[in-house]
Amino acid sequence: MKKFMCFIICFCLMGFGQILASEKATFIKEVEVKTQAKELKIQLVANGPISDYVSFSLTKPARLAIDVPLMDCKIPRIYPLNNPIYPRLRWAPFKGKLRFVIDSNLKQLPPYKISAQNNRLEVLLPLEKPSLPLIAVKAIDFEQISPQKCRLVISSEGELQYEVSHPKLHTMLLQLDNVKMPSYLLRELETKHFPCGIEQILPYSISKNKVGIEIKLKERIPFKIVTTEEHLYLTFTTSGKKVKEAKKEELKPEVSKKTEPKEEKPQEVVEAALSVKPAFVSLFAQKLPTETQIIFPGRIGVFTGQPISLDFQDADIKNVFRILAEVSGFNFVISEGVKGKVTLKLDNVPWDQALDLILQTYSLGIVKRGNVLRILTLEDLKKEQERLIQTQQALEKKKESEPLITEEIQVNYVKAADLIKQLKDIKTNRGKLTYDEMTNRIIMTDVKTALKKARDLVRSLDIAPRQVMIEGRIVEVSTEYTKDLGIQWGQHFSHTMTETSNIIETRGGAGGGDKFEFEMGDREWKGNIPLIVNLPPEGAYGGLGFTLAHLGRAYTLILDAKLQAMESEGKVKILSVPKVVTMDNQPALISQGLQIPYRTTSEAGTYTQFQEAVLKLEVTPHITPDKKVRLELNLHKDSPGIRQEGMDAIPIEKKEVKTTLLVDNEETVVIGGIITETKESKESRVPFFSRVPLFGLLFQNKMRGIAKRELLMFITPRVIAQKASIQENSFIKSAY
Repeated sequence: MKKFMCFIICFCLMGFGQILASEKATFIKEVEVKTQAKELKIQLVANGPISDYVSFSLTKPARLAIDVPLMDCKIPRIYPLNNPIYPRLRWAPFKGKLRFVIDSNLKQLPPYKISAQNNRLEVLLPLEKPSLPLIAVKAIDFEQISPQKCRLVISSEGELQYEVSHPKLHTMLLQLDNVKMPSYLLRELETKHFPCGIEQILPYSISKNKVGIEIKLKERIPFKIVTTEEHLYLTFTTSGKKVKEAKKEELKPEVSKKTEPKEEKPQEVVEAALSVKPAFVSLFAQKLPTETQIIFPGRIGVFTGQPISLDFQDADIKNVFRILAEVSGFNFVISEGVKGKVTLKLDNVPWDQALDLILQTYSLGIVKRGNVLRILTLEDLKKEQERLIQTQQALEKKKESEPLITEEIQVNYVKAADLIKQLKDIKTNRGKLTYDEMTNRIIMTDVKTALKKARDLVRSLDIAPRQVMIEGRIVEVSTEYTKDLGIQWGQHFSHTMTETSNIIETRGGAGGGDKFEFEMGDREWKGNIPLIVNLPPEGAYGGLGFTLAHLGRAYTLILDAKLQAMESEGKVKILSVPKVVTMDNQPALISQGLQIPYRTTSEAGTYTQFQEAVLKLEVTPHITPDKKVRLELNLHKDSPGIRQEGMDAIPIEKKEVKTTLLVDNEETVVIGGIITETKESKESRVPFFSRVPLFGLLFQNKMRGIAKRELLMFITPRVIAQKASIQENSFIKSAY
């Protein structure tokens, strides 16, 4: 009997122990960490079985979050894992549960495994860094947003990973990792003409899959980096004044700051785990509080949201939406009719795609207004849509009952007829639209709201066009090289003593020579040079002199040299300067020249006709947003030639340049050059004496000449500054 009673007591104790063992866990009592060959095993040990948990991964930085419905934890809030890839485990109470966050030093969290076994929650994390696919860079552009703001835009086929450093005081290095960039993008970008303080941008290859972009700054400038799935925006902002340089401090980007671990409050741990800047798709991008959108499942569009990993089993659907609200940055309002349990496992999926899958699975829809998303059933959504349609119809009926107003909008700078097409999209069905060509006014009859939109549109489009003055320089350089071996017997010497300023002169010879004038400073001498033998070099000759002139901003250098000797070189410059002023994108023409008459004979008789020999400049300018000028040019110079024997018409020598080019404002460029060359030789001698050997050289003159002519064409555009206009578009109102 006693044995039987002992057996019953032991059986009851065993059953009671099983009842105690089957109770759910209430707290985590310890953490066990074990480093294996290729993975890190982390076990959260509770005081009972762990039956429910939710896990998801986050990025920037990459980390794993696990929500467990427990009330307490006996381990430190920041628990070091002593691993270079996964440095620590953090936890904090969050909305009636415990949130555990495993931090990592990776840019993207690799696939992990989580399982619950009795009173242990086991997490397996790979220790090998995942090999990420190379991201292709498609373009590197630099753009001016405003006078104080400019940005570097890098287009890619995925989100770029970057690092920023400052190797020198006024040098910034943007390093892109795990990228492939075509060689044609490794080119220098000249940005010194932009007003935002960027001197130069130079992309270059650091290693096989690593690219550096060196940015040279004129001064220290604040900057901000924003990344999306396809772009990296590096924005520089100046205040219009020089930025004061810190003593030894480096500028840091505003996007992420790495700090050493420190004691954190529970709420700070939760906020750090969820500090993610969301990236929205097209339907979620605009947070306009005045517009309402109805979004049906499957119609969200391209998914570009923040990647997230979810693992649920029989979880309440409202709790799932709460997690999506935390990641997306939107406010979620769940309708009373939304009910059910969710079981899913998603790995590295955009949050908007996860939302769309849940909407399709459970026949739900969204009403979006600003940054608030209302989740409701499709049946309620259709009713919502009907209400919106009825509201829109009521607004249309209200507009139909509004009185019509007629306004005359004065257009100042453009043609009124050119604005009619844009205004047709604004007017209502009851409205009328026309224009008066004589007064350049737009006459519009419509409701008050449509007229206001029309006035605003005309005010934005009716702006004074900018004007450009184009100055063309046609320089014809004639280069003659003449080598004469002649003799001109005679002598004149003049020397001015430096100290006494006396002139010493000597002369000699027989017979009269050509009159020669010589001038130097305030001294001059006039007279004839007595000659014995007069076989001078042909052509112009005289004293030695030159003129050097510097002409303003054009830096035109004119050199006029005369040289009398056995050898002479001469250059002549012929300068023509046509100028014309025209409006932006409007063609202009200026010409000057002659109409040369000539006679033609036919069966009907003799007629006088004319042919033109003109200097003409045709140009169409376009002013770019960065104040450069694109020019479409047709510049030619015609000159009459020598009439040929037996011909009535005079030949026309044509020189023309037709091109399109881009130049800076007030910059002079050469747009063409034409060179012609003529060679000539001639010999003169005195009879009998010139044939005496050696002595006969004194009675000979041999001439060999080379003449070159070169046509150079220069263009200088100047944008004319516009005065600010204070005149508003006036209008006359009348109601009927």
